[in-house]
Amino acid sequence: MTSVPNYNGSLTQTPNTLILHAIGEWFMVDESLLRAHDFITSIGLSAHYYIYPNGEVIQQRELTQGAYHAKGHNRNSIGVEFCVPGIYSSVRYPRFLDEMKINYVSDLAYESALTVCRDAIAQHSIKTVTTHTAVDPNRKKDPGTGFPLQRFLNDLDME
Repeated sequence: MTSVPNYNGSLTQTPNTLILHAIGEWFMVDESLLRAHDFITSIGLSAHYYIYPNGEVIQQRELTQGAYHAKGHNRNSIGVEFCVPGIYSSVRYPRFLDEMKINYVSDLAYESALTVCRDAIAQHSIKTVTTHTAVDPNRKKDPGTGFPLQRFLNDLDME
């Protein structure tokens, strides 16, 4: 796991929930190609973990720090972003929504996510694992139907 600090978020939190997200792996911004965690930082947001398709994990925030990842839940939750392979931009957003409908989580990403989520659950006695769409159904659609949610919850013993 690589730590890439991001200072967007509250200094302290007591997490009791894990929120699963999806985000594009790459973003085209003007003439620059940014990885997900760099793009999120550039727009003033943050998450705790980014899980890339190759299994790489980037941690931006300590788990005891808040992150700007889920409106109304940023001071009591851990945000885990699963990166959907591809290059996205505001004009390619409809494609991203379509990509979230197919199985986009590689075996390497799945195993890496299980590791960091199990550690977070154990460290902070997390009782709830949910999705971004579950906490904000009118605005958000992630992590989408292409995410193996029930299998992931079963593997975390969070049924």
